[in-house]
Amino acid sequence: MARIGVLALQGAFREHAAALRRLGADVCEVRQLKDMEGLEGMVIPGGESTTIGKLLVEWDMLEPLRRRILDGMPVYGSCAGLILLCKEIEGSDQPRLGVLDATVRRNAFGRQVDSFETDLHIDGLAGEPLRAVFIRAPLISRVGEGVRVLARLDADRGERIVAVPWMSNWQYANITPIRQYRGANALPRELKLFSNNGETYLSANVVDEARALRKETKELGNIEVTNANPYIVRNLFNGNNGAFEIEADITPGNSDLVGLSLFNDKEERTLVYLDLKNKRLVMDRTESGLTDFGKEAERHNIEKAAEAAGLMKGKLSQDIALNFKNDFALATWAPLSLCGTAQDLNRWKEDGQITGKEKTYHLDIFVDKCSVEVFVNGGRIAMTNLVFPTAPYNNIKVWAEGGKAEVSKAKVYSLGL
Repeated sequence: MARIGVLALQGAFREHAAALRRLGADVCEVRQLKDMEGLEGMVIPGGESTTIGKLLVEWDMLEPLRRRILDGMPVYGSCAGLILLCKEIEGSDQPRLGVLDATVRRNAFGRQVDSFETDLHIDGLAGEPLRAVFIRAPLISRVGEGVRVLARLDADRGERIVAVPWMSNWQYANITPIRQYRGANALPRELKLFSNNGETYLSANVVDEARALRKETKELGNIEVTNANPYIVRNLFNGNNGAFEIEADITPGNSDLVGLSLFNDKEERTLVYLDLKNKRLVMDRTESGLTDFGKEAERHNIEKAAEAAGLMKGKLSQDIALNFKNDFALATWAPLSLCGTAQDLNRWKEDGQITGKEKTYHLDIFVDKCSVEVFVNGGRIAMTNLVFPTAPYNNIKVWAEGGKAEVSKAKVYSLGL
């Protein structure tokens, strides 16, 4: 008889325990760390996910339970249990186990009065559709590559907000090599709200449908880089037309800078890197290819009038951008603090300063003939820049300065229609 645990800190644990006993399981209601000994599986019931997560932390059960699951113990999460299992919870920094590579949206179907029933076709379950009940239910908005989806609800029940940005700047829209188009559209991205250190922000992550563009895959695996030992891959794909995607997790370690250089055989390059001293993500296109046209850039009349009135002090491109050469040849940046939670900040304190070096950042970089788009941690940072190399980028260099950094699960995909 299988010994199955039901997490009994809060929620509908009694109902789950009763159902398991009817099925013949040896059920243990888990309230303390010692209750997990000898379990062959675990059920995390519905309830209030924030409360359950806080109690797991308070009673020192969160990390031991996470380790048991990662070591192979089967686990079933219902409603709040599902929320606790997911890596990302939209708009929340609450404690979670984070063992399921998925993003969840709490109470996605509305209030109690919006509850409903529907038939679902379950992959692998023969016979009639399963009658499912949705009561203030969470919604899975993203799943990772290793997650198998067993059933889907009609798409029109889960609302999405998708935007298609425009890549350009009125300062140089009429003088770029693609001036006849006045810029270009960026990749569609899904907009969501998230909370970070008590503030609410908007994330903009590339839509899941963009994964359909992936063609050939090149596994780079796990990489350690230092000043003296960068990692270089040339000729990423034969016949490359300049369109590819890089996906990787970066752990800065004790380095001050860590990043990637996208370059061609003419040594034209765009840099994407984490600056840990200044706690920012940087994209530098000063040597990206054609850039001199930026010398002819002219500010918008509104900006000129504001400058004449003395309202633009410290707000011009040369004041805000990094490595400024002209209004195109420069580096843009975003604060890495957007990628942290309150829990992260507590872990990163070092002599009263937040270093961020212990954190792992997930980067998803899309490259084509005239743009580089970077998404960090599911769109908490989204940065798009036009670039005009005179030959397609087909080489990458992973590098670090000031110490050793780790890049894991690195993959490169060629992209095409």
